[in-house]
Amino acid sequence: MDQRQGELTTAAHSDNHERHEALWSITVVTDAEALSVGRYPLDTVMQQVERLRYRESGTLVPESVLPEIRCLAMLLAAGRARWEQGSSPERFSDESDWLAARIQLLSLSHVECTLEQLPALDLANRRLRSWCAAVGVRAVSALPVLLTHSRALPGRPGCLRGWSRTSLLMPCYGATQGHRVAQAIRQRCRERFGALMQVLEKKRAP
Repeated sequence: MDQRQGELTTAAHSDNHERHEALWSITVVTDAEALSVGRYPLDTVMQQVERLRYRESGTLVPESVLPEIRCLAMLLAAGRARWEQGSSPERFSDESDWLAARIQLLSLSHVECTLEQLPALDLANRRLRSWCAAVGVRAVSALPVLLTHSRALPGRPGCLRGWSRTSLLMPCYGATQGHRVAQAIRQRCRERFGALMQVLEKKRAP
């Protein structure tokens, strides 16, 4: 076997290696959570949305157009609430509730976070697995993609960058790439939340 034939044979065999799945990037402005807890005034949130949208070349999606995320975060918080106490806490849901809702509804396999945010991600995954097991649906867990610094500036709401193994491509003729991604994210949230509600309705049925 000459050298060229050997190289071709090696190349042919190397083409059979295991292929890695493609990951689709999702970036969501966490404006809904910021406004929900009253941590930031509306003007500050909207200014940050515009800054982030410009920086991400229009592919950013505000969480405020994904109401299903807030609904699921509230359901997760309600599942561990102690109603016999007679009064609700100052903040009903926390950071991990919102993160868990984003992971489940956006079908995220990876989430960008700092070292300080690792405990919140771990808690979000555990809460999500527990809630989904009780409801009877398959939970999604997200692995961390570590950052050495926070992208959000102090005193401003930030964004969540994650990755999903589910494609975000959808036919939308005449639209920009950013618009197609935003439409796909909105559709995914509606569909996955609707499926969860169907399961809950069946459990409540006599």
